[in-house]
Amino acid sequence: MRQWMEARGIDPDLAERMGIEVARRGGEDWITIPYISRGQTVCRKWRATGEKKFFMDPAGKPCLFNCDVLDDPRLKTGEAALIITEGELDAVAATQAGFLAVSVPTGAPAVSGDLSSERYRPIREEPRLAAVRKIILATDSDEPGLRLRADLANILGPSRCRFVPDYGEGCKDLGDVLAKGDAELVREIIESNKPYPIRGLYSWDEIPDLPPLQPLPIGIPAVGDALPLVPGSLTVGTGFPNHGKTTFALAVAALFMRRAPVALASFETIPKPIMRALISCTIDKVPTSIHYEPRPETAKLIHENSCVIGNFGRNPSDDLDLDGVLDAMAAAVIRNGARLCIIDPWNKVEHFRHREESETDYTGRALNDLMRFARSYDVALWVLAHPRKPMGAGGTTQQRPDLADISGSMHWANRPDYGFCVWRPKEDAHIRELHVTKVRLGYPGKRAVINLDWDYRISNF
Repeated sequence: MRQWMEARGIDPDLAERMGIEVARRGGEDWITIPYISRGQTVCRKWRATGEKKFFMDPAGKPCLFNCDVLDDPRLKTGEAALIITEGELDAVAATQAGFLAVSVPTGAPAVSGDLSSERYRPIREEPRLAAVRKIILATDSDEPGLRLRADLANILGPSRCRFVPDYGEGCKDLGDVLAKGDAELVREIIESNKPYPIRGLYSWDEIPDLPPLQPLPIGIPAVGDALPLVPGSLTVGTGFPNHGKTTFALAVAALFMRRAPVALASFETIPKPIMRALISCTIDKVPTSIHYEPRPETAKLIHENSCVIGNFGRNPSDDLDLDGVLDAMAAAVIRNGARLCIIDPWNKVEHFRHREESETDYTGRALNDLMRFARSYDVALWVLAHPRKPMGAGGTTQQRPDLADISGSMHWANRPDYGFCVWRPKEDAHIRELHVTKVRLGYPGKRAVINLDWDYRISNF
Protein backbone atom coordinates (compact mmCIF):
# COMPACT_ATOMS: atom_id res chain seq x y z
CA MET A 1 0.00 0.00 0.00
CA ARG A 2 2.84 2.37 0.81
CA GLN A 3 4.37 1.82 -2.61
CA TRP A 4 0.99 2.34 -4.27
CA MET A 5 0.49 5.63 -2.37
CA GLU A 6 4.02 6.89 -2.92
CA ALA A 7 3.69 6.29 -6.66
CA ARG A 8 0.85 8.82 -6.57
CA GLY A 9 2.71 11.34 -4.43
CA ILE A 10 0.56 10.58 -1.35
CA ASP A 11 2.20 10.47 2.07
CA PRO A 12 1.45 6.90 3.29
CA ASP A 13 1.62 7.99 6.94
CA LEU A 14 -1.06 10.62 6.30
CA ALA A 15 -3.20 8.02 4.53
CA GLU A 16 -2.92 5.71 7.51
CA ARG A 17 -3.79 8.51 9.94
CA MET A 18 -6.94 9.09 7.86
CA GLY A 19 -7.84 5.41 8.40
CA ILE A 20 -6.91 4.07 4.98
CA GLU A 21 -5.75 0.47 5.17
CA VAL A 22 -4.81 -2.45 2.91
CA ALA A 23 -6.78 -5.69 2.81
CA ARG A 24 -6.80 -8.96 0.90
CA ARG A 25 -10.06 -9.99 -0.73
CA GLY A 26 -10.72 -12.60 -3.42
CA GLY A 27 -7.03 -13.06 -4.07
CA GLU A 28 -6.51 -9.34 -4.73
CA ASP A 29 -4.99 -6.46 -2.82
CA TRP A 30 -7.51 -3.78 -1.93
CA ILE A 31 -7.29 -0.40 -0.27
CA THR A 32 -10.10 0.21 2.20
CA ILE A 33 -11.21 3.79 2.65
CA PRO A 34 -13.28 4.42 5.79
CA TYR A 35 -16.22 6.79 5.99
CA ILE A 36 -16.13 8.11 9.54
CA SER A 37 -18.84 10.37 10.94
CA ARG A 38 -18.51 11.78 14.46
CA GLY A 39 -15.77 9.26 15.24
CA GLN A 40 -17.72 6.20 14.06
CA THR A 41 -16.98 4.22 10.89
CA VAL A 42 -20.30 4.00 9.04
CA CYS A 43 -19.08 2.54 5.76
CA ARG A 44 -15.99 1.51 3.83
CA LYS A 45 -15.13 1.81 0.16
CA TRP A 46 -12.99 -0.96 -1.32
CA ARG A 47 -10.64 0.06 -4.12
CA ALA A 48 -8.47 -2.38 -6.07
CA THR A 49 -4.78 -1.55 -6.38
CA GLY A 50 -4.66 -3.02 -9.89
CA GLU A 51 -7.41 -2.07 -12.30
CA LYS A 52 -9.68 0.78 -11.27
CA LYS A 53 -12.66 -0.88 -9.63
CA PHE A 54 -14.36 -0.29 -6.31
CA PHE A 55 -17.46 -1.04 -4.25
CA MET A 56 -19.05 0.01 -0.98
CA ASP A 57 -19.85 -2.16 2.05
CA PRO A 58 -23.34 -3.42 1.20
CA ALA A 59 -24.75 -2.57 4.63
CA GLY A 60 -22.90 0.74 4.96
CA LYS A 61 -24.44 4.18 5.05
CA PRO A 62 -22.09 6.51 3.14
CA CYS A 63 -21.40 10.01 4.35
CA LEU A 64 -18.88 12.55 3.11
CA PHE A 65 -15.39 11.14 3.28
CA ASN A 66 -13.36 12.84 6.07
CA CYS A 67 -16.50 14.70 7.14
CA ASP A 68 -15.36 15.21 10.73
CA VAL A 69 -13.16 18.07 9.53
CA LEU A 70 -16.49 19.95 9.46
CA ASP A 71 -16.08 20.36 13.23
CA ASP A 72 -13.09 22.66 12.68
CA PRO A 73 -14.17 26.10 14.00
CA ARG A 74 -12.23 27.92 11.27
CA LEU A 75 -14.83 26.83 8.73
CA LYS A 76 -17.53 28.72 10.62
CA THR A 77 -15.56 31.98 10.72
CA GLY A 78 -14.37 31.82 7.13
CA GLU A 79 -10.75 31.66 8.26
CA ALA A 80 -10.46 28.38 6.35
CA ALA A 81 -12.22 27.04 3.28
CA LEU A 82 -13.67 23.57 2.84
CA ILE A 83 -12.43 21.70 -0.23
CA ILE A 84 -14.94 19.28 -1.77
CA THR A 85 -13.50 16.76 -4.22
CA GLU A 86 -14.91 14.05 -6.45
CA GLY A 87 -12.74 11.26 -5.03
CA GLU A 88 -11.30 10.31 -1.66
CA LEU A 89 -7.67 10.37 -2.77
CA ASP A 90 -8.17 13.87 -4.18
CA ALA A 91 -9.32 14.87 -0.68
CA VAL A 92 -6.19 13.23 0.74
CA ALA A 93 -4.09 15.28 -1.71
CA ALA A 94 -5.80 18.49 -0.57
CA THR A 95 -5.28 17.50 3.08
CA GLN A 96 -1.61 16.85 2.39
CA ALA A 97 -1.41 20.40 0.98
CA GLY A 98 -2.73 21.76 4.27
CA PHE A 99 -6.44 22.18 3.53
CA LEU A 100 -9.61 20.91 5.17
CA ALA A 101 -11.08 18.56 2.60
CA VAL A 102 -13.95 16.13 2.11
CA SER A 103 -15.05 14.01 -0.82
CA VAL A 104 -18.43 12.95 -2.13
CA PRO A 105 -18.84 9.18 -1.76
CA THR A 106 -20.28 8.27 -5.15
CA GLY A 107 -18.40 10.31 -7.74
CA ALA A 108 -19.99 12.31 -10.54
CA PRO A 109 -23.49 11.88 -12.02
CA ALA A 110 -24.23 10.77 -15.56
CA VAL A 111 -26.82 13.54 -15.85
CA SER A 112 -26.89 16.73 -13.80
CA GLY A 113 -29.87 18.51 -12.32
CA ASP A 114 -31.47 15.78 -10.19
CA LEU A 115 -30.59 17.32 -6.84
CA SER A 116 -33.03 15.06 -4.97
CA SER A 117 -31.30 11.84 -6.05
CA GLU A 118 -29.92 9.36 -3.53
CA ARG A 119 -26.42 10.30 -4.71
CA TYR A 120 -26.65 13.63 -2.90
CA ARG A 121 -28.32 12.40 0.28
CA PRO A 122 -25.04 12.52 2.31
CA ILE A 123 -24.72 16.20 1.41
CA ARG A 124 -28.34 17.10 2.08
CA GLU A 125 -28.30 15.28 5.42
CA GLU A 126 -25.01 16.71 6.73
CA PRO A 127 -26.10 19.53 9.09
CA ARG A 128 -22.57 20.78 9.70
CA LEU A 129 -22.28 21.97 6.10
CA ALA A 130 -24.75 24.76 6.78
CA ALA A 131 -22.22 26.64 8.95
CA VAL A 132 -19.36 26.52 6.44
CA ARG A 133 -18.68 30.04 5.13
CA LYS A 134 -16.44 29.26 2.13
CA ILE A 135 -16.44 26.18 -0.09
CA ILE A 136 -14.02 25.39 -2.92
CA LEU A 137 -15.33 22.85 -5.43
CA ALA A 138 -12.41 20.78 -6.73
CA THR A 139 -14.25 18.23 -8.85
CA ASP A 140 -12.70 16.58 -11.90
CA SER A 141 -12.34 18.78 -14.98
CA ASP A 142 -14.03 16.29 -17.32
CA GLU A 143 -17.70 16.52 -18.31
CA PRO A 144 -19.06 14.40 -15.41
CA GLY A 145 -16.97 16.43 -12.98
CA LEU A 146 -18.40 19.67 -14.32
CA ARG A 147 -21.92 18.26 -13.88
CA LEU A 148 -21.08 17.37 -10.29
CA ARG A 149 -19.69 20.86 -9.69
CA ALA A 150 -22.88 22.48 -10.97
CA ASP A 151 -25.07 20.24 -8.79
CA LEU A 152 -22.96 20.87 -5.69
CA ALA A 153 -23.16 24.62 -6.23
CA ASN A 154 -26.94 24.41 -6.55
CA ILE A 155 -27.29 22.31 -3.39
CA LEU A 156 -24.84 24.27 -1.25
CA GLY A 157 -25.64 27.72 -2.64
CA PRO A 158 -23.44 29.35 -5.27
CA SER A 159 -22.87 32.49 -3.19
CA ARG A 160 -20.44 30.70 -0.85
CA CYS A 161 -18.87 28.48 -3.51
CA ARG A 162 -15.67 28.89 -5.45
CA PHE A 163 -14.11 26.47 -7.92
CA VAL A 164 -10.74 25.32 -9.23
CA PRO A 165 -10.69 26.41 -12.88
CA ASP A 166 -7.72 24.40 -14.16
CA TYR A 167 -5.44 21.64 -12.91
CA GLY A 168 -2.71 22.12 -15.48
CA GLU A 169 -1.72 20.23 -18.59
CA GLY A 170 -2.41 16.51 -18.42
CA CYS A 171 -4.24 16.71 -15.07
CA LYS A 172 -7.95 16.39 -14.43
CA ASP A 173 -8.01 16.37 -10.62
CA LEU A 174 -5.92 17.05 -7.51
CA GLY A 175 -4.68 13.46 -7.44
CA ASP A 176 -3.12 13.94 -10.88
CA VAL A 177 -1.53 17.20 -9.72
CA LEU A 178 0.01 15.51 -6.68
CA ALA A 179 1.31 12.61 -8.77
CA LYS A 180 2.86 15.05 -11.22
CA GLY A 181 4.33 17.47 -8.68
CA ASP A 182 4.10 17.80 -4.92
CA ALA A 183 1.86 19.14 -2.17
CA GLU A 184 3.03 22.69 -2.85
CA LEU A 185 1.79 22.46 -6.44
CA VAL A 186 -1.56 21.19 -5.14
CA ARG A 187 -1.70 24.20 -2.85
CA GLU A 188 -1.00 26.58 -5.73
CA ILE A 189 -3.71 24.97 -7.85
CA ILE A 190 -6.31 25.21 -5.07
CA GLU A 191 -5.36 28.80 -4.30
CA SER A 192 -6.01 29.71 -7.94
CA ASN A 193 -9.74 29.20 -7.25
CA LYS A 194 -12.30 31.64 -8.59
CA PRO A 195 -15.77 32.66 -7.38
CA TYR A 196 -18.50 30.40 -8.69
CA PRO A 197 -20.34 32.45 -11.31
CA ILE A 198 -23.68 33.87 -10.26
CA ARG A 199 -25.96 35.24 -12.92
CA GLY A 200 -25.96 39.02 -12.82
CA LEU A 201 -23.12 39.36 -10.26
CA TYR A 202 -19.71 40.56 -11.44
CA SER A 203 -16.51 41.86 -9.99
CA TRP A 204 -15.32 45.17 -11.44
CA ASP A 205 -12.67 43.55 -13.61
CA GLU A 206 -15.23 41.11 -15.06
CA ILE A 207 -17.33 43.94 -16.48
CA PRO A 208 -16.21 44.77 -20.03
CA ASP A 209 -15.34 48.35 -20.77
CA LEU A 210 -18.02 49.77 -23.03
CA PRO A 211 -16.99 51.73 -26.09
CA PRO A 212 -17.66 55.46 -25.79
CA LEU A 213 -21.15 56.51 -26.82
CA GLN A 214 -21.23 57.84 -30.37
CA PRO A 215 -24.06 60.39 -30.54
CA LEU A 216 -25.29 61.18 -34.03
CA PRO A 217 -26.82 64.57 -34.77
CA ILE A 218 -30.57 64.52 -35.20
CA GLY A 219 -30.32 66.64 -38.32
CA ILE A 220 -32.53 69.54 -37.18
CA PRO A 221 -30.24 72.49 -36.38
CA ALA A 222 -32.57 74.01 -33.78
CA VAL A 223 -32.50 70.80 -31.72
CA GLY A 224 -28.70 70.85 -31.68
CA ASP A 225 -27.20 68.40 -29.20
CA ALA A 226 -30.18 68.35 -26.83
CA LEU A 227 -31.68 65.15 -28.29
CA PRO A 228 -29.03 63.14 -30.16
CA LEU A 229 -29.48 59.76 -31.80
CA VAL A 230 -27.42 57.37 -29.69
CA PRO A 231 -26.92 53.75 -30.86
CA GLY A 232 -27.89 51.35 -28.10
CA SER A 233 -30.43 53.70 -26.51
CA LEU A 234 -34.22 53.71 -26.17
CA THR A 235 -36.07 56.99 -26.73
CA VAL A 236 -39.77 57.40 -25.97
CA GLY A 237 -41.71 60.28 -27.49
CA THR A 238 -45.25 61.36 -26.75
CA GLY A 239 -47.72 64.06 -27.69
CA PHE A 240 -51.39 64.47 -28.45
CA PRO A 241 -52.75 63.58 -31.91
CA ASN A 242 -52.07 66.25 -34.56
CA HIS A 243 -49.46 67.95 -32.42
CA GLY A 244 -46.66 66.80 -34.69
CA LYS A 245 -44.83 63.87 -33.08
CA THR A 246 -45.12 61.73 -36.23
CA THR A 247 -44.13 64.68 -38.43
CA PHE A 248 -41.13 65.24 -36.18
CA ALA A 249 -40.13 61.54 -36.25
CA LEU A 250 -40.47 61.31 -40.04
CA ALA A 251 -38.40 64.46 -40.49
CA VAL A 252 -35.69 62.94 -38.29
CA ALA A 253 -35.85 59.69 -40.30
CA ALA A 254 -35.69 61.55 -43.62
CA LEU A 255 -32.63 63.54 -42.58
CA PHE A 256 -30.93 60.48 -41.05
CA MET A 257 -31.30 58.43 -44.24
CA ARG A 258 -28.48 60.41 -45.83
CA ARG A 259 -26.12 58.89 -43.24
CA ALA A 260 -27.47 55.41 -42.52
CA PRO A 261 -30.48 53.13 -43.10
CA VAL A 262 -33.72 53.48 -41.13
CA ALA A 263 -36.43 50.94 -40.23
CA LEU A 264 -39.93 52.40 -39.85
CA ALA A 265 -42.47 50.28 -37.99
CA SER A 266 -45.57 52.13 -39.15
CA PHE A 267 -48.98 51.19 -37.79
CA GLU A 268 -50.92 54.42 -38.29
CA THR A 269 -49.49 56.42 -41.20
CA ILE A 270 -50.08 54.69 -44.55
CA PRO A 271 -46.63 53.93 -45.99
CA LYS A 272 -47.55 54.42 -49.66
CA PRO A 273 -48.12 57.05 -50.76
CA ILE A 274 -48.43 59.16 -47.59
CA MET A 275 -45.35 58.31 -45.50
CA ARG A 276 -43.05 58.02 -48.52
CA ALA A 277 -44.35 61.36 -49.86
CA LEU A 278 -43.81 63.15 -46.52
CA ILE A 279 -40.26 61.80 -46.22
CA SER A 280 -39.57 62.78 -49.84
CA CYS A 281 -40.85 66.33 -49.27
CA THR A 282 -38.45 66.76 -46.36
CA ILE A 283 -35.49 65.43 -48.33
CA ASP A 284 -36.31 67.48 -51.45
CA LYS A 285 -37.36 70.56 -49.41
CA VAL A 286 -40.59 71.09 -51.29
CA PRO A 287 -44.09 72.03 -50.05
CA THR A 288 -45.74 69.32 -48.01
CA SER A 289 -48.03 67.09 -50.07
CA ILE A 290 -49.19 63.53 -49.56
CA HIS A 291 -49.26 63.13 -53.34
CA TYR A 292 -45.69 64.26 -53.99
CA GLU A 293 -43.62 62.10 -56.34
CA PRO A 294 -39.97 62.17 -55.23
CA ARG A 295 -37.07 63.01 -57.48
CA PRO A 296 -35.33 59.94 -58.91
CA GLU A 297 -32.30 60.30 -56.64
CA THR A 298 -34.58 60.73 -53.59
CA ALA A 299 -36.65 57.69 -54.54
CA LYS A 300 -33.41 55.72 -54.86
CA LEU A 301 -32.20 56.95 -51.44
CA ILE A 302 -35.47 55.98 -49.75
CA HIS A 303 -35.50 52.60 -51.47
CA GLU A 304 -31.93 51.79 -50.48
CA ASN A 305 -31.77 53.34 -47.02
CA SER A 306 -35.11 52.54 -45.45
CA CYS A 307 -37.56 49.69 -44.96
CA VAL A 308 -41.05 49.46 -43.53
CA ILE A 309 -42.44 47.13 -40.88
CA GLY A 310 -46.20 46.88 -40.58
CA ASN A 311 -49.43 44.96 -40.88
CA PHE A 312 -50.25 44.85 -44.57
CA GLY A 313 -51.86 41.41 -44.80
CA ARG A 314 -55.57 40.83 -45.23
CA ASN A 315 -55.87 38.50 -42.23
CA PRO A 316 -55.97 40.29 -38.84
CA SER A 317 -54.54 37.18 -37.19
CA ASP A 318 -51.29 37.89 -39.05
CA ASP A 319 -50.85 41.28 -37.35
CA LEU A 320 -47.50 41.66 -35.62
CA ASP A 321 -47.22 41.54 -31.86
CA LEU A 322 -44.19 43.02 -30.10
CA ASP A 323 -42.09 39.89 -30.57
CA GLY A 324 -42.89 39.98 -34.29
CA VAL A 325 -41.93 43.65 -34.50
CA LEU A 326 -38.62 42.98 -32.74
CA ASP A 327 -37.90 40.03 -35.04
CA ALA A 328 -38.60 42.20 -38.10
CA MET A 329 -36.41 45.01 -36.77
CA ALA A 330 -33.60 42.53 -36.07
CA ALA A 331 -33.82 41.45 -39.72
CA ALA A 332 -33.75 45.11 -40.78
CA VAL A 333 -30.56 45.62 -38.79
CA ILE A 334 -28.87 42.46 -40.10
CA ARG A 335 -30.05 42.61 -43.71
CA ASN A 336 -30.41 46.33 -44.33
CA GLY A 337 -27.93 47.75 -41.81
CA ALA A 338 -30.58 49.87 -40.04
CA ARG A 339 -29.14 52.19 -37.39
CA LEU A 340 -32.36 53.96 -36.43
CA CYS A 341 -35.64 52.10 -35.75
CA ILE A 342 -38.92 53.91 -35.10
CA ILE A 343 -42.14 52.33 -33.79
CA ASP A 344 -45.15 54.59 -34.40
CA PRO A 345 -47.47 54.36 -32.53
CA TRP A 346 -47.15 51.93 -29.65
CA ASN A 347 -50.87 51.42 -29.11
CA LYS A 348 -51.33 50.03 -32.66
CA VAL A 349 -48.92 47.15 -32.03
CA GLU A 350 -50.67 43.91 -31.01
CA HIS A 351 -49.97 43.29 -27.33
CA PHE A 352 -50.43 39.90 -25.68
CA ARG A 353 -50.12 39.77 -21.92
CA HIS A 354 -49.47 36.60 -19.98
CA ARG A 355 -52.36 35.24 -18.00
CA GLU A 356 -52.78 37.25 -14.79
CA GLU A 357 -50.15 39.75 -16.00
CA SER A 358 -51.25 43.33 -15.35
CA GLU A 359 -50.82 46.11 -17.89
CA THR A 360 -48.17 47.64 -15.63
CA ASP A 361 -46.21 44.38 -15.48
CA TYR A 362 -46.52 43.88 -19.23
CA THR A 363 -45.37 47.43 -19.96
CA GLY A 364 -42.30 46.96 -17.78
CA ARG A 365 -41.47 43.66 -19.48
CA ALA A 366 -42.03 45.13 -22.95
CA LEU A 367 -39.80 48.13 -22.27
CA ASN A 368 -37.09 45.80 -20.98
CA ASP A 369 -37.33 43.87 -24.26
CA LEU A 370 -37.04 47.11 -26.23
CA MET A 371 -34.01 48.27 -24.25
CA ARG A 372 -32.38 44.86 -24.62
CA PHE A 373 -32.97 45.00 -28.37
CA ALA A 374 -31.43 48.48 -28.68
CA ARG A 375 -28.33 47.47 -26.73
CA SER A 376 -27.94 44.05 -28.39
CA TYR A 377 -28.17 45.43 -31.92
CA ASP A 378 -26.54 48.81 -31.15
CA VAL A 379 -29.33 50.85 -32.76
CA ALA A 380 -31.13 54.02 -31.76
CA LEU A 381 -34.69 52.85 -31.05
CA TRP A 382 -37.55 55.35 -30.92
CA VAL A 383 -41.05 54.52 -29.71
CA LEU A 384 -43.91 56.99 -30.09
CA ALA A 385 -46.76 56.47 -27.65
CA HIS A 386 -50.03 58.36 -27.23
CA PRO A 387 -50.77 59.85 -23.82
CA ARG A 388 -54.04 59.28 -22.05
CA LYS A 389 -57.00 61.46 -22.91
CA PRO A 390 -56.40 65.24 -22.79
CA MET A 391 -56.57 66.58 -19.27
CA GLY A 392 -57.76 70.10 -20.06
CA ALA A 393 -61.26 71.33 -19.35
CA GLY A 394 -63.84 70.20 -21.88
CA GLY A 395 -61.47 67.71 -23.49
CA THR A 396 -59.06 70.38 -24.79
CA THR A 397 -55.30 69.88 -24.75
CA GLN A 398 -54.43 72.76 -22.45
CA GLN A 399 -51.93 70.81 -20.36
CA ARG A 400 -48.78 69.40 -21.91
CA PRO A 401 -48.48 65.62 -21.43
CA ASP A 402 -45.35 63.91 -20.15
CA LEU A 403 -43.99 60.37 -20.29
CA ALA A 404 -45.82 59.57 -17.07
CA ASP A 405 -49.10 60.34 -18.87
CA ILE A 406 -48.66 57.52 -21.37
CA SER A 407 -51.22 54.80 -20.85
CA GLY A 408 -49.75 51.75 -19.18
CA SER A 409 -47.66 52.71 -16.18
CA MET A 410 -44.91 54.90 -14.78
CA HIS A 411 -42.46 52.56 -16.51
CA TRP A 412 -42.74 54.87 -19.52
CA ALA A 413 -41.07 57.60 -17.47
CA ASN A 414 -38.61 55.40 -15.62
CA ARG A 415 -37.19 52.95 -18.18
CA PRO A 416 -36.16 54.87 -21.33
CA ASP A 417 -32.79 56.54 -21.84
CA TYR A 418 -34.38 59.58 -23.51
CA GLY A 419 -37.84 61.08 -23.42
CA PHE A 420 -39.50 63.92 -25.32
CA CYS A 421 -42.88 65.46 -25.97
CA VAL A 422 -44.03 67.37 -29.04
CA TRP A 423 -46.51 70.01 -27.85
CA ARG A 424 -48.49 72.54 -29.85
CA PRO A 425 -49.77 75.25 -27.46
CA LYS A 426 -51.88 76.81 -30.24
CA GLU A 427 -53.38 74.26 -32.54
CA ASP A 428 -53.75 76.72 -35.42
CA ALA A 429 -50.05 77.73 -35.32
CA HIS A 430 -47.01 76.16 -36.96
CA ILE A 431 -44.90 76.46 -33.81
CA ARG A 432 -44.33 73.28 -31.85
CA GLU A 433 -42.49 72.98 -28.58
CA LEU A 434 -40.08 70.08 -28.35
CA HIS A 435 -39.73 69.26 -24.64
CA VAL A 436 -36.71 67.01 -24.01
CA THR A 437 -37.83 65.75 -20.61
CA LYS A 438 -35.38 62.93 -19.90
CA VAL A 439 -31.70 62.24 -20.58
CA ARG A 440 -30.18 59.30 -18.74
CA LEU A 441 -27.25 60.14 -16.46
CA GLY A 442 -23.97 59.87 -18.36
CA TYR A 443 -25.62 60.03 -21.79
CA PRO A 444 -25.11 62.92 -24.20
CA GLY A 445 -27.97 65.39 -24.49
CA LYS A 446 -29.74 67.76 -22.13
CA ARG A 447 -33.21 68.62 -20.92
CA ALA A 448 -34.52 71.53 -22.88
CA VAL A 449 -37.54 73.25 -24.38
CA ILE A 450 -37.04 74.09 -28.05
CA ASN A 451 -39.39 76.04 -30.29
CA LEU A 452 -39.68 74.42 -33.70
CA ASP A 453 -41.30 76.20 -36.64
CA TRP A 454 -42.69 73.75 -39.19
CA ASP A 455 -42.18 75.39 -42.56
CA TYR A 456 -44.62 73.57 -44.84
CA ARG A 457 -43.09 75.31 -47.85
CA ILE A 458 -39.92 73.21 -47.52
CA SER A 459 -41.30 70.45 -45.24
CA ASN A 460 -38.61 71.04 -42.63
CA PHE A 461 -38.46 72.30 -39.06
